[in-house]
Amino acid sequence: MFLASPRAMMISVIVQVVNTGCREAPTVVTLMTTWEEQPDARHAGEMQRLEETMPGVEAAIREQLESRSAAMGAKDIEWLMSLYSNDIVYFDLVPPLRYVGSNALRERFLDWFPRWSGPIGQELGQLDVAAGDAVAAAWMLIRARGILKTGAKVDYWVRVSNAFRRAGDRWTITHEHVSLPVDMRSRTAVLNLTP
Repeated sequence: MFLASPRAMMISVIVQVVNTGCREAPTVVTLMTTWEEQPDARHAGEMQRLEETMPGVEAAIREQLESRSAAMGAKDIEWLMSLYSNDIVYFDLVPPLRYVGSNALRERFLDWFPRWSGPIGQELGQLDVAAGDAVAAAWMLIRARGILKTGAKVDYWVRVSNAFRRAGDRWTITHEHVSLPVDMRSRTAVLNLTP
């Protein structure tokens, strides 16, 4: 019996989560979950094919996230929204519990952008990517910096997780979750942590 590597098993779990609710067939999930039923030679070939595509996919996801940071920094709503799927589900730091669909997210960003007196700093840190042929997941820290119109200086790290789906050669963000650690005793966000 063929035993999948820990990396392959991690990708399988992430792809299963990302594909929940997808209308497209979860091709990578099929690949990962049927290994035990296939000959070892085929498993090795499929794993090698997946591993060979990983560097290219990781580079594409990294480029997508750098583009997101640049679009946010420039407060360019059209550029930013072009990176998200129409059915985006977005969990933000502020209420409501979630924003669903590109129109809701567009309104959220258009409300947020004018609160800054200049560019919005978005420095990517500690980015990790797990990807298959059609779906990917990424998790990272982002340093948010800048000055609000109130004169308050912003400089803190947030935690961000993303799910991506590919159609053709194009990746879009289908889910984004932004969070801050919370001190449960005081029920306040902890803003002074650094990586």
